[in-house]
Amino acid sequence: MTTDKIQNVILTKRKELGWTREQLGEKLGVSPSYIWRLERGDRNNPSTKILMGLCALFNISPNEITDVDNSHIMDKRKIEEYNQLKEFILEIDVDKIKKLQDLLKSK
Repeated sequence: MTTDKIQNVILTKRKELGWTREQLGEKLGVSPSYIWRLERGDRNNPSTKILMGLCALFNISPNEITDVDNSHIMDKRKIEEYNQLKEFILEIDVDKIKKLQDLLKSK
């Protein structure tokens, strides 16, 4: 995955949505400075969790943010589950997401 592609997608999509770095960081559960470093290319290889969160928030597929075409790996069921999860994330607020994360971490 190239840093250039990731930083361009994050910056472009964030601005298209009219979000600040603070707003995007809050939605992902990271600091605004982390978003700034991703956009500048100073932060390499964000975690899968961050990449999937970006994909859900920006309504894009994983291969749109990376150079890896993993479409041959993902089967139809995984794509359906991904789309359902994405819709779920987009419909709930940040506090509920954080509570769900805390619940999952405690188990």
